[in-house]
Amino acid sequence: MLHVRCIDRLEEFDAMRSAWNSLIDPAVPQAVFLRHEFVRTWFEAYGSGGTPHLLVATRGGSLRGILPLRSWRERFAGLPVRRLDLMANGHSPCADLLAAPGFEAEVVSAFAAHLQDNEPAWDASGLAEIHVDANLARLIERFPPGWRSVVPQRRAPYMRLGMQWEELRGALSKNFQRVLRNNRNRIARSGTARIELLQEPAALAAGLADMFAIGERSWQGASGSAVGSNAANRLFYSRLVDELGALGVVRLWFLNLGGRRVAFELHVVHAGVEFGLKTGYDRDTEQQGTGTFLDQSIVEQLCAEPHVTEYDLLGDSDAYKLRWTPLGRDYVRATLFGAGANARFLSLWNLKFKPVLRRAPAAHRLRAAMFRAVIVGDCVAAAAHGMGQ
Repeated sequence: MLHVRCIDRLEEFDAMRSAWNSLIDPAVPQAVFLRHEFVRTWFEAYGSGGTPHLLVATRGGSLRGILPLRSWRERFAGLPVRRLDLMANGHSPCADLLAAPGFEAEVVSAFAAHLQDNEPAWDASGLAEIHVDANLARLIERFPPGWRSVVPQRRAPYMRLGMQWEELRGALSKNFQRVLRNNRNRIARSGTARIELLQEPAALAAGLADMFAIGERSWQGASGSAVGSNAANRLFYSRLVDELGALGVVRLWFLNLGGRRVAFELHVVHAGVEFGLKTGYDRDTEQQGTGTFLDQSIVEQLCAEPHVTEYDLLGDSDAYKLRWTPLGRDYVRATLFGAGANARFLSLWNLKFKPVLRRAPAAHRLRAAMFRAVIVGDCVAAAAHGMGQ
């Protein structure tokens, strides 16, 4: 039987690096985003206001599994809510628990039992960026229907490679082939175009300033979602490039047009898969199609690299990605609920009341929002009474 305990001190979190990474299967491409370097960097950038809450499963002193959670508190309708959320957000390509090979089912069972029966009072746990076949998806299924909410989050497109560029391009729609051809001609008329690929740590570090600057001049910069739009994003991507760049898995692609870098793509490549982590192009060059030109230049280059067999575009099924491929992977977002009275209210609100209110006319939704504060006490009392039966 596995023993589960909690690590909540940063010093212990930091000291786990070697043991943590020993659980990583180097043959699994997505595992690069589960490494200690990635998760620890995420917590440093986005974990403000919370503390580490790492569930660790061991047997006889040997590490068998890790579930990286963050503990923090909020208030909902006046109620104090203790959350145990997964260390992941929209900047995480995927997230999961870690399990030693051969111990996956046992680790899932141990963590599910601990959260339901042994974890001190918690109310809700948000789990995002979960692939439908991930180990964490199996843990979610261990919770009764009234203790969990699972909704589709996104479908991330990916391309199979392993063919020559001309063959791949020929399989695209005739209209998109024409778009790519016209795009090349337009860029050729705009001036000297050059693709730069940075992979060495020193070159990557030197390229960050241009990456952030392009991001701010892109449409993501206008919406506040660019790679460097806030201090947390800058910290995350700077540290991530530093940590993963030292492992030789980071690639920073630039389009240099007329002597100026106008578009970038930040990638991670691992176990034969190229992951498109972040992208951006200068809005002033949008009419020239600089983003499309960099896209097709990268795909053409990847076709010439036999060790890269797949290009995972990550993110959502945006129209520009679907022109390249119909393939995609499904991800879900889940919320788990604890056993306390506040948790039971949250469960009732999210699983029963909220779906009804979403279907109600606007006037009814307004009255319901005003009514919510009144019913909190009754719902909590009813939930507590039900638990005592």
